[in-house]
Amino acid sequence: MLDAYLTGSRTPQQVFDYYLGWLSNPKVRPHFTPPSDASVSFARQWGLAVAINDLHQVVQRAKQLGGKVVLGGHSLGGAIAVAYATWDFSGKPGGNDLNGLLLIDGASGPGSPIAVSDAEAQLQTLSSSSPWLDLVGLGLPWAAGVFNALGSSAAVHDPNAPNLAYDWPLFPAMLRPPVRPTNQAQYGYALDTKTGPASLKLVQMHIGELAPAGDPRGWRNDGISPVERAAAAFSGIAGMDGSSWYHPKRLSLDAAAINGGIANPADAVLDVHAVHGKDLHLPIYAFATSLGDGAVIRAATALARQSGLSAKDLTLVDRSTTYAHCDPIAASPSHNEFLTTVEPFLQRIG
Repeated sequence: MLDAYLTGSRTPQQVFDYYLGWLSNPKVRPHFTPPSDASVSFARQWGLAVAINDLHQVVQRAKQLGGKVVLGGHSLGGAIAVAYATWDFSGKPGGNDLNGLLLIDGASGPGSPIAVSDAEAQLQTLSSSSPWLDLVGLGLPWAAGVFNALGSSAAVHDPNAPNLAYDWPLFPAMLRPPVRPTNQAQYGYALDTKTGPASLKLVQMHIGELAPAGDPRGWRNDGISPVERAAAAFSGIAGMDGSSWYHPKRLSLDAAAINGGIANPADAVLDVHAVHGKDLHLPIYAFATSLGDGAVIRAATALARQSGLSAKDLTLVDRSTTYAHCDPIAASPSHNEFLTTVEPFLQRIG
């Protein structure tokens, strides 16, 4: 249905009713039917072991192209990148497949891995609960993905139309502007650092503010990430949806045992094999935003220190006072300090 909307064969009202309107109006037919937890019980095993082995296939295919391979990740993806580089593949670290490691406001450093008792308790809870993380706390794990996919797509394809969610009785109050907004204004209001709720810091950017007048009220860009770019990043590029509709709880649980690639007792409980933390012989780039409070800088520094990397192999960019978590993704290229600092890093490798 979302694809049909993007190609113009469904109206905004049809796509809204299909994914969200049916929750308040049971007469809506047909409508989106989320899979039951019982039908996706296998997803309780979708942890790091699954992700790393999938990623291994991608890296091997990339190596076959004949160039150099740099593995990068944003947020949890940064921790997964560290896990891959320190993962044990038949006695050899995953880092041997790589020519660089790129960490954007996410990583894993040595220090305080999850305790065995906590890991066991969380696995026990997971065995009888939903496999998916509920980011917005509505008891609908898919809701965050749907809100973002619909909101971003409407902002891209019908930017000046009145936002349909504004009058929807189940629309979270924390996302509703004080005046009726356009689709573009609704999206900017929900994700801007000044007006977005604290619970959505994972997707916030410096976007702008509501326009001073208009009905519906439009949007005025005044930040480093224009609403057009912010929406395009999550609506999807080249036909790929940029929103995560379902995030496996097990993946986040396992990430607590990466520990900068230093072996710890929780590894055996969670099937984590990130044990080559002292064998990282490749350059590392780290970019910090406000969300991580410098954690990625500290982790990258620790990773370099424990593997004996020289200063020239470590590029640290601290923008924790000026960048929000998703600004590196959406900031205008001419003002994007992630792009201007990562390019020289990649050029040195290439």
